[in-house]
Amino acid sequence: MLGFLEQGLEDIAISRPIEKVSWGIPVPDDPKQTIYVWFDALINYISGSPDFWPADVHILGKDNVRWHALLWPAMLKSAGYKLPKTIYGHGFINLNGEKISKSRGNVIRPNELIEKFGIDAVRYYFIKYGPLTEDVDISLDKIKEVYNSDLANGLGNLVSRIAKLCESSGFEFEREKVRFDKDISKSLDEFRFDEALKLIWVRVTKTDQYININEPWKLEGTKLKEVLTYSVNSLITIAYQLVPFLPETAEKIEKQFKGPVIKSGTPLFPRI
Repeated sequence: MLGFLEQGLEDIAISRPIEKVSWGIPVPDDPKQTIYVWFDALINYISGSPDFWPADVHILGKDNVRWHALLWPAMLKSAGYKLPKTIYGHGFINLNGEKISKSRGNVIRPNELIEKFGIDAVRYYFIKYGPLTEDVDISLDKIKEVYNSDLANGLGNLVSRIAKLCESSGFEFEREKVRFDKDISKSLDEFRFDEALKLIWVRVTKTDQYININEPWKLEGTKLKEVLTYSVNSLITIAYQLVPFLPETAEKIEKQFKGPVIKSGTPLFPRI
């Protein structure tokens, strides 16, 4: 965008000859011209939701950044409106190594993914693996692999393990107060939602390792209660931190481990 500006600023035409764009909105005082589609489209940000302006952040595909970072601010300044506070341009989603295109017909519908993997699993894949910073290539096989490794065998298995151990122990559990880690908050402030999820999954891994090292199935009494209490509160922290990313999953974990008695439940992410 800075490169475009360095080429020099000039007035822009906000209309097109009607013989080239006949379907556009006619210019009021010139029936031979229609409003440039981008000019008309950008105005909808204010006309459609004036009470929410100025926007905290515009999130859009990288091919649209020029219009939102140059044309739109120029329009706003000329009309006396405040500018968006932040503009974030993300990469493209490719399907099986090819750019998704209407003409090619190589599309994949979000509702089809949700029916197969569930809405939180689809959220997880696209938040953690792209296209937040770069282009991402997706396929059903890749999503299935991540679903089974990260969600079914990772978080889902951890929840099941801890719940079964708590249920068989017969103990009651008190919850500790939880909060976001500073590193996660920093990642969110920088729009690195993928990094935030990675940090949460570090806790998932460490909690699983803690159980393996301490082997609570071999313990009893006070030591068993200590190990399980730590594991439960670690899992509750994970659920709390997952709310912005996997809201349905976070709610299920929260309800299952609200205590004081904890019981096993249905798997969060059955293997596919």
